[in-house]
This record gives sequence, structure tokens and C-alpha cells, in this order.
Amino acid sequence: MLIADSLADLDCSVWFSQSRARILTYSTPFMFNRYALYAMADKGISSLKTDQLHLGIIRGFEYLQPPEFISSYGTVTKVRDSEILLKMLLSHRIDVGLLDQRVVQWSQRQHHQEYLQIDKPLFSRELHCVAAKENPRGATLIAAFNAGLLATQNPSQ
Repeated sequence: MLIADSLADLDCSVWFSQSRARILTYSTPFMFNRYALYAMADKGISSLKTDQLHLGIIRGFEYLQPPEFISSYGTVTKVRDSEILLKMLLSHRIDVGLLDQRVVQWSQRQHHQEYLQIDKPLFSRELHCVAAKENPRGATLIAAFNAGLLATQNPSQ
């Protein structure tokens, strides 16, 4: 909304969607969010079936469509953000959380706790910088970002 209302020039953590593409100019993708299920390493959940586990997810995220795997869990709690999910995992209020790998790596460094990734990542989303199409400098800012990104990928040029 900050971008669409021209209150900020760029946002550099946006997933692509058709509805957003009508009002936003997207950069080349520069990073990926890889989402997987995580549990505390000391929790010992490997012997439990999913219907015995309490899953935490972030409400409103597009990964909820389609929610096939979610229905296999005994209890599902939807929270506002990754920080709350991490706190719930750390305090053993949930057994499993659906989280971005980078968020989990950061938490491991901060809290000196070990997380167990359950299976491979479920999905990956590209992150882009965006500018409002109505912003007179938007296309220029995105072009500059893309040029900078290209320069970091090809430092000899």
C-alpha cells in the first residue's frame, strides 16, 4: 500500500501476482523465499503422525492455496507473522511451523536453538523490488536496481 499510494519509492520484498502487476513495476527477481516445515530439533516429533501434531502457519499467505497438506494436521493455528511462529516453536506451543529457510537460519543464530527441517521445502517464491507504475521515477528506479543486480552477478563487466 505504501508503494501504491506513493508514500515510498521501492519495496524490495514482494512476491509477483497478476493483481499487483497492474499497479506495480517489478524488478528482476533477486532472491528466493524457500518455505519448509520446521520443528525444534529436541522435540522428537519424527515418530508422530501429522494428525497428532500442532501446525503453525501465517494467515493470509498465498501458500495456503491449495491447503491440502494443512488438513492432515491435528490442530492448525494461524498467526500474523514469522516472529510469532518462531516464538511458538521455541516455547513448544506448536510442534511444527511453516517458515522461510532464511528466517529459521537467522533464528538459529539469534537464539542458539537447533531446528529440524521436515522433508524438502514445500515451495519457493521469487522476491522482487517494486515501484508504483504511477511513480514518475518508478521505471528508472527499477532499471537502476536491475542494472545493479546484473553488475553484482557479472562483476567483470
